[in-house]
Amino acid sequence: MTYNVLVALPNPEYDPWDVRAEHVAEALRRNEPDLVGLQEPLWFQIDDLREAVPGYAALPLSVLDTDAGILYREDRFEVLEHGIYWLSPTPDVPRSTGFGNFLYRMVVTVRMKDRVSGGEFFLVNTHFDNTPPSQDRSAPLFLERTEPLANELPVIATGDFNSRPESSAYRTLTQGVEGGAFSLRDSFSLAPEFEVLGREGDDTSYDTSGRIDHVFVAGGSFACTRWVVDKTSYGPDHKVPSDHFPVTAHLELDRGPRSGR
Repeated sequence: MTYNVLVALPNPEYDPWDVRAEHVAEALRRNEPDLVGLQEPLWFQIDDLREAVPGYAALPLSVLDTDAGILYREDRFEVLEHGIYWLSPTPDVPRSTGFGNFLYRMVVTVRMKDRVSGGEFFLVNTHFDNTPPSQDRSAPLFLERTEPLANELPVIATGDFNSRPESSAYRTLTQGVEGGAFSLRDSFSLAPEFEVLGREGDDTSYDTSGRIDHVFVAGGSFACTRWVVDKTSYGPDHKVPSDHFPVTAHLELDRGPRSGR
């Protein structure tokens, strides 16, 4: 799952976090993701979700660096190593900017082992800034840093990329830099169809051209058996718990002989 849960700061269009938290947690219960790439959570939002939905561990552990946090089922996965870099001209300088963005944006990379299959993979989670041209500057860096991971192991990349399918940043991510060999595959394009969840009375229409929350894959032979966007609301006024909807991709990986990217 990738889910921008909306930072817990005053926002007149949405209920405060102490109201929204339970409904974000309910989305986790409803979709039962093994891995969750979160965007915008403050450290206590992550703590609240872990308390509400037991069984998840969290990364990163820094109080400051939670704009791209990760939840994972602790009984299913073992973290072997993890790191952070920043979407900027100096990506290894903590909390650096410089791509036209005021807020720093980060990428979390985690090498994980599946306790069931024994296989290893990388989970990468990010939040591209929404200010142009930061997306176009972030996309090549994201590919540059992801390619070595995909050359070693399968990669799942989650995030609020703030990049619609028609955007140049999305084209870079899915077609490569200037036609380069390495690119990501969108799980949406691998799925036979998409599903929209909602309760009675919810607007379950979905404009696929407006997608900016993506689950990409690389470095392995992936299939996506289901691709689900959850638009479930709460209360008599059909409020939603965030300004983004959670997206869940049900992925299968063929661990036979690797066949390139």
